[in-house]
Amino acid sequence: MRKIISILLIVVGLIMFINPIYNLVSKKLEQNTALVKAQSLVNEDKINREKAKDFKAESGQAFGVLYIPKFKKEIPIIEGVTANDLDKGIGHINYSKYPLQSDQIYLAIHREKIFREIQDLKPGDELYVEMPYGKVKYIISHTKIVKPEDTQVIKSTYPQEELVIQTCYPFNYIGNAPERYLVYAYPSIK
Repeated sequence: MRKIISILLIVVGLIMFINPIYNLVSKKLEQNTALVKAQSLVNEDKINREKAKDFKAESGQAFGVLYIPKFKKEIPIIEGVTANDLDKGIGHINYSKYPLQSDQIYLAIHREKIFREIQDLKPGDELYVEMPYGKVKYIISHTKIVKPEDTQVIKSTYPQEELVIQTCYPFNYIGNAPERYLVYAYPSIK
């Protein structure tokens, strides 16, 4: 009986050790798959403002890429902010707009996805959003920390285009973080 209990404990221990590794690897694979899909859609040619005007992504679709030169990172942009969407990349809140639509573009990401490096982004740093209709450059203007229930930060800014990236804060908090960290950026083209 002791031998069976010992073996059972070893098996349970192995499962508890392997499961987080499996989850980490599978999420990374999902993100890489989404990035490849998004990269196949983006067009780095000259910006097509007509296509931008009417662009709309479908829920769960990888439709663009957020490139952060400071970290040399490409993150797929997914339509939606469900747990499944955020496992694949950075989520686009579906009632916000898209680049070159002269309004607020609101993106959200788990802090683990950019390895908490978002805190190192400073005013003046560049971000690029690569879309099927072209690549748009944004310059970071400021950051802000808010409570999760502060939904007033998601709003129309028409006709001023504004890119907002949200993640949980504090960055090293274990569990559900009590605040949100926002990065604000504005297009460098008119």
